[in-house]
Amino acid sequence: LVNVSAVFIFPIVGVFFIYRYRSLQTQVAQGVTTKNSGIDESLLVNFKGQGSKDQIMLSLSNFRYGKAQDNYVELVYVENEELKKFLLRTSLSKLSDSLSNSVIVRCHRSYLVNLLQVHAVTGGSSEIKLHVKAVDAPIPVSKSYREATLQNLHKIKNFT
Repeated sequence: LVNVSAVFIFPIVGVFFIYRYRSLQTQVAQGVTTKNSGIDESLLVNFKGQGSKDQIMLSLSNFRYGKAQDNYVELVYVENEELKKFLLRTSLSKLSDSLSNSVIVRCHRSYLVNLLQVHAVTGGSSEIKLHVKAVDAPIPVSKSYREATLQNLHKIKNFT
């Protein structure tokens, strides 16, 4: 009887830990909620390119992310419940240097993200992805920008 119970205890404990891991993983994925950070989402942000007419002004509530494409940056934003794109002639590093706030941060060598629009963070110790409202594909976070991105995210968001 002791031998039989010793054989069955290992699969039962293994199944318990698998379900506990999956439960914690879904809690983390769904657990990002907005904290009262005092940031007004209706503030306008001016994105300027190299040309005199190469600029767009977007509110923080509409801007989602920017993606580098050689010497251009593709800005993705929401207008009338629909995702729109605007192409700026500038590099991502120049654009991120011109923005002086902790809400829109660089999280990857090719991505700039609005942390107010992040609704979930997934991944493990090696790779993190940010899930942005109204955007299907997650935004990757590289190792070099990981610490700063998470610190800024913790300033304006609260994990439950």
